[in-house]
Amino acid sequence: MIFAFPYHDPEAKFNALFEKNFDNFEKNFDKVCISVTPPTAKNNVEFIKKLKKRGFKLIVNTDKSTVGDHYRNALKLGARYCQENERIFYGFLDRVIFDLETKWQSPFLKDLKRAENKDFLIFERSVSAWKTHPANYREIEQIVSHVFELLSGKNFELNPCAILINKTISEKILKESKSPGWETLGEWILLAISNKTTIRSKKVDWLAWED
Repeated sequence: MIFAFPYHDPEAKFNALFEKNFDNFEKNFDKVCISVTPPTAKNNVEFIKKLKKRGFKLIVNTDKSTVGDHYRNALKLGARYCQENERIFYGFLDRVIFDLETKWQSPFLKDLKRAENKDFLIFERSVSAWKTHPANYREIEQIVSHVFELLSGKNFELNPCAILINKTISEKILKESKSPGWETLGEWILLAISNKTTIRSKKVDWLAWED
């Protein structure tokens, strides 16, 4: 399995935690594919060099790139190194470190293992996971998902924190994805639906609020 994520840390807040988990990443993922934002590449130069030396796969985004570009380039890098029988776990660094360093490590890794043959799986926040989030954050996100359900009849979390996706579907989505902002993961779900992809979802406790 490949771990792909957009990497924004110009202030180097995650360096120590990230480095502490290098072994964890290498133990649990075949490849780590990182889409580096421009200010991160500019202000965190030495650590970027360390990531490359460690063998992680990196792409540095251009100055005019958008948040959506950063998301797409992470998935694009994952698809480049993904074998046909592999899956890409698309997530976020802070949440994965949280899972690997807390009581959620075992259920997190078990869920990834159980899902490794799924073609498109949305990991959604369970009721207990949502309860750990700030109320305003939770309400805004859930309003979006409720509106989506009213319009489509489909009950998916439209701004997910983690998805599992195969190489073929990734490549199809990347050909059509254009969203510039934070809504890009929701766009991927809509594109998967429009391409008649079988989408599954699983509610998990390990997507608790990591801050």
